[in-house]
Parts: sequence; structure tokens; C-alpha cells
Amino acid sequence: MRRLALLTVGLLVVLVLGVGVGTPPSIQSAGRLTAAAFTVSFSYSPSTTAANSQTQGMVTFSGGAVPFKVWLNQTPPGCDPGTQPFVTSTYTNSWNCTPTTAGTYNVLLDAVDNTGTRVQTAATLTVQSGGNSGNGNGNGSGTNPLAGLDTVLPTLFIFAFVFLGALVALAAGVVAMAVLVSRRLRQLTEAMKGDRDGSKSFEDVSDAKPPT
Repeated sequence: MRRLALLTVGLLVVLVLGVGVGTPPSIQSAGRLTAAAFTVSFSYSPSTTAANSQTQGMVTFSGGAVPFKVWLNQTPPGCDPGTQPFVTSTYTNSWNCTPTTAGTYNVLLDAVDNTGTRVQTAATLTVQSGGNSGNGNGNGSGTNPLAGLDTVLPTLFIFAFVFLGALVALAAGVVAMAVLVSRRLRQLTEAMKGDRDGSKSFEDVSDAKPPT
């Protein structure tokens, strides 16, 4: 009985020690097996732009192992990334592009990390017609047809004032001439009437009596 009791106590001690020693490695092993999921977000800013205007594409990775390989498909003309895939070792990436053709584009992005894990996402880019032909900052190269008027208008105003002054002077001269001619005609008329009343006929002179 005594040996059986000692054997039982020994087994209990071994079990307790086994549980106490074995538990930490199992927890550490579970921690090593847990890894962050590989995800990616993709967008354009602004997502609606005019043709020939600049927009910015942005890709942000979460988790995964660098480097990342990225493919872009169904991009609008002017936003082709060129080399496919492009490789990056940073978790946040951005680039500028200038779409040239109007339309609504559902751009697809495929990304693969260094472990071979693959993720897919998409972003919509709307390109409206009527953009300018500038450098992407809204600075067009058009010309203003009224640009030269600021130098021509003062000359036109001066010419108009001189012409108007000449017309006024001419009208004043015509009025003055008319008044002068009218006055001269009146004087001539009065003079002719005076000469007619003051002259005597031959009979009136012959009938006159000589002075005594």
C-alpha cells in the first residue's frame, strides 16, 4: 500500500510538471503561426477629372511581405503604368497621370507579395470631355481674342472725342455763317428800300417851284 501511494504521488507530480512545462511552448507556437492578412487599397484622387487634366493614383498595402508586384489593367489612355508589373518595397505608393480620352474606366489592380499571396481590387476613374491642353494643372495654352483691346481702346476713345469735337465746331461754324448771311441780307434789303423811297421821278422834279 505504501508503494502504491508513493507511485500515485509520483505520477501526479510528473503530470503537474508536464503540464506546467508544456504549456508555454504551445502558446508561443500559436503566436508564431498567426500572421497579418495581406490586403491592398487602390484609388484615384480626384476620381472624376477632365480630359488632359492630372489625377493621382494611390496604392496602400497592409500585411504581406515585401517586395510587392503590381499589375494595372484597363487604365485610360495617358495613365498606362508602362512596365508591367512594377515592383515596390514600400507600403504606400502614389503616381500622377493625365488621362486623354473621356469615359468611365474600371481599373483593375493585381498585387502579389514575396510569399506568393495574391490580392485583387479595383478603382473607378471618370474622365470628362472638354479638358484643356495644358500641363495638367489647368494652365491652358489658348489665346484671348480680346487681349489687345487694352492698348487699342485709349486710341479709339481719343479719335472719337476729336471727331466729335470737329463735328461740333463745324456745326457751330455753319450756324454762325447762317446768322451772318441772314443779317447781311436784312441789311441789303433795308438799304434797297431806303434808296427806293428816297429817289424822285423826273415829273416830281419838273413840277417843283423854284425858290423866290
